[in-house]
Amino acid sequence: MTDKEAFNEFAKGVALTIGSVGVLFLIVAIFGTVDPQPVAEPIPSKGIFKVIDHYKDCDVVQYQYGLLSEYKYFLDCPK
Repeated sequence: MTDKEAFNEFAKGVALTIGSVGVLFLIVAIFGTVDPQPVAEPIPSKGIFKVIDHYKDCDVVQYQYGLLSEYKYFLDCPK
């Protein structure tokens, strides 16, 4: 392979690389400018308290926060 043939192969490789990167940037530029979907407003969540039992002079209270399926229990005693 002569120097001229080697240079032609190198130039074709550089042109192919630059063209591929250019097409990639063009695709990103076209699809990157699309406005994202608006984020839905979060559902306002309130804690839910329920008296579920009595222990001595206290109420056993079940507490659930919002949409979580986790419950907390505590005693509510009069002073």
